Amino acid sequence: MLTLGDVVVTARKREELVKDVPVAETVLSGAVLDRDDAVTLTDLAQKAPNLLVSATNARQTSVALRGLGKNSANEAIQSSVGIVVDGVVLTQAGMSWSDYVDLDRIEVLRGPQGTLQGKNTTLGVIVISTKAPSFTPEYTIEAGYGSRSTYDVRASATGPLVDDLLAYRASYYTGDGDGPIKNIYTPLGGTWEGPHRGGARLQFLLTPVEDLTARLIVNYDASDERGNLSPYILDPTTFANGTPRPITYSSRLARGYFGGYEPLIGPITSQYVDLNSAQPLPVHQRGLSLEINEKLGGYTLTSISAYRRNDFNFQNDFDYTHFNIQQLSGTVGDTNQISQELRLASPVGPAVDYQVGLFAHRSKSYTLSRALFGQDAGAFYATNSQYAALSTAALQASLNGVYNTTEVDPTSKSAAAFAQANWHLTDQATLTAGVRDTEETVGTIYNKGSRGGVAVSGASLAIRSAQYGGPLYGYVNAGEMKKNSVSWLVNPSYKLTHDVLAYASASFGTKSGAVQLDTNGHQANVQPENSRDYELGFKSSWLDESLVFDANLYQTHITNYQSTATVVSTTSSTGYASLLTNVGGVLMRGLEIDSAWNASNQLHFTLGAAYNNARYSSYTNATCPVELSVSTPCDFTGKQVAAAPKVTATVGVDYRQPIGDRLVGHVFLNDVFRSRANLSTTLSEYTWQGAYNVTNGGVGFTSPDGKIEVDFIAKNLLNTRYAINLGQYSNSAGVAEFYGDPRYVGFDVKARF
Repeated sequence: MLTLGDVVVTARKREELVKDVPVAETVLSGAVLDRDDAVTLTDLAQKAPNLLVSATNARQTSVALRGLGKNSANEAIQSSVGIVVDGVVLTQAGMSWSDYVDLDRIEVLRGPQGTLQGKNTTLGVIVISTKAPSFTPEYTIEAGYGSRSTYDVRASATGPLVDDLLAYRASYYTGDGDGPIKNIYTPLGGTWEGPHRGGARLQFLLTPVEDLTARLIVNYDASDERGNLSPYILDPTTFANGTPRPITYSSRLARGYFGGYEPLIGPITSQYVDLNSAQPLPVHQRGLSLEINEKLGGYTLTSISAYRRNDFNFQNDFDYTHFNIQQLSGTVGDTNQISQELRLASPVGPAVDYQVGLFAHRSKSYTLSRALFGQDAGAFYATNSQYAALSTAALQASLNGVYNTTEVDPTSKSAAAFAQANWHLTDQATLTAGVRDTEETVGTIYNKGSRGGVAVSGASLAIRSAQYGGPLYGYVNAGEMKKNSVSWLVNPSYKLTHDVLAYASASFGTKSGAVQLDTNGHQANVQPENSRDYELGFKSSWLDESLVFDANLYQTHITNYQSTATVVSTTSSTGYASLLTNVGGVLMRGLEIDSAWNASNQLHFTLGAAYNNARYSSYTNATCPVELSVSTPCDFTGKQVAAAPKVTATVGVDYRQPIGDRLVGHVFLNDVFRSRANLSTTLSEYTWQGAYNVTNGGVGFTSPDGKIEVDFIAKNLLNTRYAINLGQYSNSAGVAEFYGDPRYVGFDVKARF
């Protein structure tokens, strides 16, 4: 009988058995992720309870645990959920925009992890560990093909360069395919939302003496995918009270200038769009890290030095027509970070063991948001009275060739000292306590301007000015914000039996604030976000460690919760603007379950489930839903937090059976369930995503020695349509939806030798 008790993790920066770690944690093995063709963070979210990932593009990538943390498209702010890859903390969630292949494991740690795992982990952290170089030669190659002419190739190799001194590991992946959405505008054509990416990782492991190791990792990832589509599924003609809307996206396009054009709105947008200027979205990621471990008697000194860089250039077509309204819309950006960690770990002793360390981090970002207008923009963006008053030539002159830009350059510098100790009171009782003191300085520089276009006046100038989105304030140094914060943890645990661990924890963490200006160029800084968390749980194994059942209760109170909000703006042409702000407070209470059962050598079950009651404990100045047509704030106190389903669950089954002497067959099935949630921060009635299931599965055959494997895989087997993001309508846009991937069916062939 197989057992589940010997899974090794590094949740607390040292190797431990997962059953002995008093933390709510889900562990996913690299072998299972590879079998299921789960290679992105979005795939990962379908395998861990209470984890949500939204990744429409690299800049719009956000990660949420327990319903919170989904902030994206703002380099001035960092995630509430940390992402750590091979010991390196990523500044932005978008730096995870790649395929993760050749993995050892992924650990999802829920709850504040700031004392050991680093900055901005007030809600949890995802720890990604790739396979290390080995002195035992091993080679793997994998190829797959499936729906929409999608193919992928992955390969890895490891072995000694110099016996017992220097080993290497090389990993590579590439993938391409058509998307599920076809562009009906023939001159541009193409399909959208398909894969086109690749990457490589090269590692070296140096072991010059028995007590010293050095691991160098170099990686490069790139994508150039036609994506980031959020087409319009609805464009209501009336407000909630039945009053007709004076101007809408559809009514603008119904003007005589556009010759009776009918925009694509509704379910058809899952298959077709009408685009004339959108381009593939290039993303490049580079990384370099060096981890050195030296044993000093029973102590271990660890140094991790790292550099990361992410750049992108997005050129969208957000009017979703073939007219020359916006010829260019999108952001070009570049973020780089440098980090250094020094950590000393004591031997695990009978009385006390501990870790102490220092951490330094610096990040710089450059973003330039651009909008280049075409000759049809004036006829579209004009108000009804402006359209009636102006000639065709005046409408075209109002915006044709106008190029609006907003540059935002945030910086962050931080230094921290941390310590965490385990005091073994008895053989059964342990008290863990930790503290982290962080000094951080953040700042931002802005530059907002416009150029191009011919000189205009009167109503034509009014049309142009409305697209500035506020005054053109030029170059502004918005200043710096310097803060000191202290995170702490108290975490007692008790071994009720050899197989049952009970634990509790109380912790406090802080996420850094941001310096920013609003659309009018006025100071609108975002204060640090604070999290106070209490947890009570147990980990247990039964039936000779063939059954694992873990449960965790939590209560988390967050003050100054940071959220990207849609706010009323008198200077915006749509009447709304996106702005990062502090929400008064959020209170989360819930229950999480993680379990697995090896019913036999052939049959394996997994279950993860969570109930998450995440509500605004104080939010009296919320922006009301657009359909209410009011300018006064709404009170969202007591309402479920945006994008936070109350119930999530993952269920999996895997069955293996020898077939004669030459084959081992296996069948696997995974299902994820999420209850309904409102996906807009304004809690609009039009942005509810109902409860849904996504089912993945497959059947495969493996040689008895495991060297050859063929898998037939289905993702979203029932072809469920579900939204990942929904945006409320405005006077120039409909209700926008970015939906999850449709059904994919394909096969993979793997060879190991």
